[in-house]
Amino acid sequence: MQADIDAGARPGVSTKESAEIKRLRAENRRLTEDLEIMRRA
Repeated sequence: MQADIDAGARPGVSTKESAEIKRLRAENRRLTEDLEIMRRA
């Protein structure tokens, strides 16, 4: 199933896109935490 999505044969989120979303969510979480620390300072 995922191989079909990656190949463009089926609609959905590719493995590459899924990894990028995961990375961006983690970055967003870190930046949000940093912002909260700066606001408290």
